Amino acid sequence: MGFKQRNIVDMSVLGGTYASIVYLLLAWSLEWSPVTFILYSVFGYAILSGIRLIYHKPRPKPQKYTNLLEKIDAGSFPSLHTLRASLIVFHAQQYVSTNTLLILSFTVVLVMYSRMMQKKHDVYDVTTGVVLAYFITFWF
Repeated sequence: MGFKQRNIVDMSVLGGTYASIVYLLLAWSLEWSPVTFILYSVFGYAILSGIRLIYHKPRPKPQKYTNLLEKIDAGSFPSLHTLRASLIVFHAQQYVSTNTLLILSFTVVLVMYSRMMQKKHDVYDVTTGVVLAYFITFWF
């Protein structure tokens, strides 16, 4: 794997499970309502899984599947990585400065770019991930 490809994969980690766990630990240690973030995450994953079961859109670079969980993972619409990164930003916005919020928002853009460059999603998938995170955090 070349330098450019490795960096693109590394950017994708910012929307991964580990990033959410690190943020959750930070939120817990700073008393930033970690239970709310957990609820947002669970609700987001449930909605995303439901969408992927009802409307299965294959990834730009198709992924094979043999069972229901693999089918959910093989779907591209909407982007789970973008959803998680956006949930972090929308949850943190009430606790951090404007400059920190800009940096966190830039990480969402990096995640969106990396997922498209890896041919896991297209622009509609990653944009829908952000919109879904917005509705989860501001309407529920």
